[in-house]
This record gives sequence, C-alpha cells and structure tokens, in this order.
Amino acid sequence: MYLKAFLMKWVMITLVIALVFGLFAHFSFGKILTISTILSLVAFVGDLFIMPKIRNIWATVSDFALAWIGIAVIADLISNSPISIMAYSFWAALIIAGGEYFYHRYLLNHVFKKHSDMHHFGNMQTEFGEELELKSRINPDKK
Repeated sequence: MYLKAFLMKWVMITLVIALVFGLFAHFSFGKILTISTILSLVAFVGDLFIMPKIRNIWATVSDFALAWIGIAVIADLISNSPISIMAYSFWAALIIAGGEYFYHRYLLNHVFKKHSDMHHFGNMQTEFGEELELKSRINPDKK
C-alpha cells in the first residue's frame, strides 16, 4: 500500500521534471532520475508524518516550497548548466503542487484510511449492564 503510493508520487514527479528539465533545459535522463528520486523520498516521508496532521491545502503549499527549493538545489549541484535553474524549478514545482493536491486526497482516502482501519475495530463501544451491581445483590450491606 505504501509502495504503491510512493511509486505514484515518484512517477508523477519524474514525468514533471522530465517535461520541464528534459525538454527545456536538456537535462540527461540520469539527472532527471536523480532529482526525482531524492525529491520523492523526502516528500513522501513528509507526506507520511505531516500530511495527516495538517489540511490538504497547507500540505500542498509546503510541497510546492519543498519542490521548488529541492529541485533548484539538487539541479544546481548536479548540473554545470548556466540556465536559470530557479525559473525551471518554479514551473516544475507549480505543476507538481497541482498534482500533489490530488495525490494527498488519494492518500487520505486510500492509504491512511486503510491504515487506520487496521488499528481500530470500527465503531465498537463498551456496554455496561447489571454486572456492575452484582456485589450489591450478593452483599446488600456493602455498596
């Protein structure tokens, strides 16, 4: 269940980075895979621990910031290109954030919901009956 969710995120990010950096900045496929794999791992860990605690819109905004900074830093480290990394990173992050909004909805409805169903037994309640009054019926003097 987590592997499927991670692969969905990785494919989405890889496609966006390939589109922006592959077509416009002429990055090699190896550089595209490096950026997308590192960014996907960091963002997925954030999704697992932070996303369930905050609203989808804030998670999407933080994913945008992470993607923009993360892509720019990684691309700058692995590239000797004089192109405007920040501009390409901005557009890639904007597209990724759009996909992240729907990805977070998938996580909430399929991954986190199934995970919480495994740890809870539904909507069970404890019932109290006459057993609590058993001592007073056996020994009416002790209440």
